[in-house]
Amino acid sequence: MPGTSQAARGFTLVELLVALGVSALVATLAYAGLATAIGASQGLETEIRRLSEVQQALNIIEEDLQQVRPRAITNGFGTDEPAFTGGAYQDTVLEFTRGGVANPLGLARSELQRVRYLLNGGALWRQSWPVLDRADENSAPDSVLLLDNIEQFRLGFLPPAQRGLQPDYFGLTASAAFWENAWDSQRVAPDAVSPLPVAVDLTMTVREFGEVRRVVELP
Repeated sequence: MPGTSQAARGFTLVELLVALGVSALVATLAYAGLATAIGASQGLETEIRRLSEVQQALNIIEEDLQQVRPRAITNGFGTDEPAFTGGAYQDTVLEFTRGGVANPLGLARSELQRVRYLLNGGALWRQSWPVLDRADENSAPDSVLLLDNIEQFRLGFLPPAQRGLQPDYFGLTASAAFWENAWDSQRVAPDAVSPLPVAVDLTMTVREFGEVRRVVELP
C-alpha cells in the first residue's frame, strides 16, 4: 500500500520458506550431533563397565591365589585330588585349596575352602565347596559367573627357583623357558607336602576389549 513504511512490511512466502528450511537444517544437524554424542557416551559407558568386569574377575582370582594352601582333598568319589592343579584339564583351568575364608557367624567349619575355575563356552565360572573332603559325588558347589565373551585363556606356572635362580616374574621379564603351562602338585610330589608354583601368569583375551595379563605371586 502506498505510504506503508519498509520497516512495517511483512515477510514474503519465499522468505518464510527459506527461514523454515534453514531452521530445519540447523535442527537436523543439531540432532545428528546430539545422537553422535549420546552414542559415544553409551559406548564409553559400555567399555568402562566391561573394564570393571574384567578387573573384578582378575581381582577375585588374585585374591584366591594369594590365599592358596598346600592341602589335598578327597572328592565325592573317595579319590584324592591334589592341592593345586592348573592348565588344560577339560574345562577346569584352576583348582586348589585356599584359606582365609571369613566366618563372621562362628559356624563349625574350616577356614579352608576348595575353589575351581571353569571355562565353558567362553564363560569363566568360579565354583566353591563349603567343605574340603566331600562326603559324596552329589556335593554341589556354589557357582558364580565371573566373566563372559572370553576368546582365549592361557596360564603359566613358575616352579620354585633352584640353585638361587630368581626370575623377575614381577617385572614380566622372566624367560618363557622358566614357565610351565600346567601344574599338578600330586604329580610333582605325591608322597610329600604338595609344592606350589612360585607365581601364576594369567593372560586372557576378552572380546571387544583385547588382551589382559596379570602375574600373581603365591605365598
